[in-house]
Amino acid sequence: SLLDRRLVPNLIVYNTAITACERGSNWELALVYLSRVRSTNLLPGVISIGAAVQACKQCQEWKQALGLLTLLHTSSLSLNATTCSG
Repeated sequence: SLLDRRLVPNLIVYNTAITACERGSNWELALVYLSRVRSTNLLPGVISIGAAVQACKQCQEWKQALGLLTLLHTSSLSLNATTCSG
């Protein structure tokens, strides 16, 4: 049965959860989900990191947001208008 299967979230599921955290201004949970992405063998992309940046920005967690922007840079990912919008 479906209840017996262990379903593993993919990047789309995590991106959806992080985006929901952004919309709900829950920066801490957004960072938890982003951490889970990174602890699995998934690679967070601009959508994942950008939504977490926006969640931090909405809550004025600037240090966290800057750390995430650094992660974008070190991951060789490009910033986009959504990530940088203000």
